[in-house]
Amino acid sequence: MSEQHRTWITQLRDAQGGNFQALYTQQQSQAPLIAVDLFRNYAQVGDNEELKRWAAAHLPVLQAHLSKARALKG
Repeated sequence: MSEQHRTWITQLRDAQGGNFQALYTQQQSQAPLIAVDLFRNYAQVGDNEELKRWAAAHLPVLQAHLSKARALKG
């Protein structure tokens, strides 16, 4: 697990009441943004052609997740 994910879990564990919901929503909108950036960057400049195609093919799914996560924020 990455350091970022460990930090997020710790923050959620320590959150109370309404702070938990706000924090969870924030994290759920950040996670797909990070994934979209990683996949988009690799699809554009990756060093393995097969993985570049795979990243590009799966990017629309991640973008859909990002849209749904952003909708959580209202």
